[in-house]
Amino acid sequence: MRATATILGLLGMSCALCAADIANRLSPRDRSLGFRMLEQVRRDIEENHFDPALKGVNLSERFNAARGEIEAAKDNGDVFRAIASAVRSLKDSRTQFVPPGRAATYNYGWDATPCGRECIINDVDPAGPAAGLLAPGDRLLAINGAAIDRATWPAWTYYLQAIEPHAKLRLVVAAPEQPPREVEVVTLVTPRAAIVDLSRVVQQILDERDELERETRSTFKVYDNVLVWRLKTFTYDENDIRSGLRRARGHQSLILDLRGNGGGNEPTMERLIGGFFDRDVGIGTLKKRAGRQPLTAKSSGRDVWAGRLLVLVDGETGGAAEIFAATIQREGRGLLVGDHTAGVAQQGNYYSHSIGANRLTLFGVFVATAEFELADGRTIEGSGLTPDFLIIRKPADVAAQNDPVLAMALKQFGVTRSAAGLGRDYLGVIEQ
Repeated sequence: MRATATILGLLGMSCALCAADIANRLSPRDRSLGFRMLEQVRRDIEENHFDPALKGVNLSERFNAARGEIEAAKDNGDVFRAIASAVRSLKDSRTQFVPPGRAATYNYGWDATPCGRECIINDVDPAGPAAGLLAPGDRLLAINGAAIDRATWPAWTYYLQAIEPHAKLRLVVAAPEQPPREVEVVTLVTPRAAIVDLSRVVQQILDERDELERETRSTFKVYDNVLVWRLKTFTYDENDIRSGLRRARGHQSLILDLRGNGGGNEPTMERLIGGFFDRDVGIGTLKKRAGRQPLTAKSSGRDVWAGRLLVLVDGETGGAAEIFAATIQREGRGLLVGDHTAGVAQQGNYYSHSIGANRLTLFGVFVATAEFELADGRTIEGSGLTPDFLIIRKPADVAAQNDPVLAMALKQFGVTRSAAGLGRDYLGVIEQ
């Protein structure tokens, strides 16, 4: 939410920059485009979803209703919302409509994270539109009159960033130990310049990719003889994983921090699991349209790290990171510490489309093409994992940058650190 609200990630950035922007007011052409997008998205889902029965959802009925909503739409926001709502009727974590780019970027200047059943403001841009109005540690209770909690937050972030950015937001928040207050945050809206040089677009995408790589770099910190290895994503290559495991060999205990890690790719997950077991491990099964695909992590053999292991998780730990944590917990290789995980256990493919010639409109849809099932038959899609040590950060912890989760993990290995001290040390400065 603090970042500019374009579409989702690098792929969305390229769509937003390269597409012809859609005006706010609905023209006959825009309405026609809405119908065509709706039908294309429906076909993509029906032809590619991992479940041919579409989880028992009557998708035709829902998309017919969306067609009526587009008939009555007053602007493009109504059109996009109708398509997105039809898609979300599947209740998939990886099936989402990606609309065309807009004529402006929207910077809200703040972000929030799930803590227990609540959502708490964890980041406010000191130079952004929310400065002085919000503060880290504020509980986020409502947006524009709608109640916000852990269950509703993912849908709200999707709508506000991708489907219907708002020029202003009415928020109800509450500081630690304080009554609720209502604030109005005026979004920083910046018109996007017309594209006249595609090489500039390519360079912007490359710059964004480089920045993302810097932000997701693997980091380390040592407390006595305990190594803390923070993995921010599961997109590292084999050399990165081997390097981290080699670094762990000089320590008896390892804390693997997967908080905020939304996942990545299967090979990274399999290599990392194999680095902690002296035998091949059955991870689970991918349920696909064409059948079931077993997943197995092969042991790293002589390179296996055999020390004591704890894994830190939170409400943003999802995808491959969540499946890794589930495997470690199920096999008894280590314990999980932190908050309930995200419950995101699907793979998705992106299907992109363009309409028009002189005025090009780009859009697409992510479709869940596989869903993961654990080796013991359980699924974590929509439910997540419960840690062995359930520790939920309180609003006061977020406000003061305290880290009771890491403090508890270190305590299990005989290292005593105060949560407050860790907040300033580990969260603030992490050894590269």
